[in-house]
Amino acid sequence: MTTGVVRAAMWRAVLRGEIRCLYRPVVDLASGAPVGAEVVVRWSRREGIVQMPEEVLRSADARGVARALGRFVLERACNEAASWPAPEGRWFGVWVGVSRPQLEDGRLVDDVGRALLRSGLDPSRLVVELAGSALLVDLAGAAGQLAALRGAGVHVALDELGTGCSSLERLVRLPSDTVKVEPSLVAGLRADGRSRAMVAALVELGRRLGLRVVAEGIEHEEQRAVLEALGCHLGQGPHFGPPVEGRELLDLFASDPGPPRLGVEVVGERQPSRLPARQA
Repeated sequence: MTTGVVRAAMWRAVLRGEIRCLYRPVVDLASGAPVGAEVVVRWSRREGIVQMPEEVLRSADARGVARALGRFVLERACNEAASWPAPEGRWFGVWVGVSRPQLEDGRLVDDVGRALLRSGLDPSRLVVELAGSALLVDLAGAAGQLAALRGAGVHVALDELGTGCSSLERLVRLPSDTVKVEPSLVAGLRADGRSRAMVAALVELGRRLGLRVVAEGIEHEEQRAVLEALGCHLGQGPHFGPPVEGRELLDLFASDPGPPRLGVEVVGERQPSRLPARQA
């Protein structure tokens, strides 16, 4: 398909509700308990359910489709997460990725506030996740938006830690409470001593900065065990099951081995909320 055809198809998909949100579990590595789920976007086409390819998302950026798609996914995820049980004394949140156009738009704080207000989801149960590709913008501007979100109680996760020389700069300059170790480092744990040393260093850096550390792309038990031994708090990947519909996440609670720990406490003072107050 040409870029123009793809853009038109994406607009129709958003307007017709053909975009589906599935959820990939995020698990406490020590207890095995689920602590949340990350949104995975799928496109319902006549050919069946397909993954959103990178070329589609890149072409969507040109005409604002990515912004509309991001708002749609954010609101859908908050609405579904608001129905997930959150018994007293435990936490179960939803992780939603944010794209570069959403940051450049400058309306991310308003979009998040609107989604929380309409859904009734507590801000503390939302994790806004930013991949490295989303941060190819002015870091100072991005930092301001992220600080406002954190001040309102929303969690912020930085994805792809360990990819490129800019990782440490982003980690230092951007307000966050969670970092995610990229899958390629996790994949190399078994045979590559350098990968293990890198992961160990990143986990220790997260500990010193007071950040929770999430390992992505865990495929088997050996990786999970090594990551737990290294002190990594949380993990996700095929080892814990495929992405599922929101209602299927409820089944996770049936076999939940107990209240998960949340890792380290989030550092930094919370500021008064700048997001819209929830209606009574």
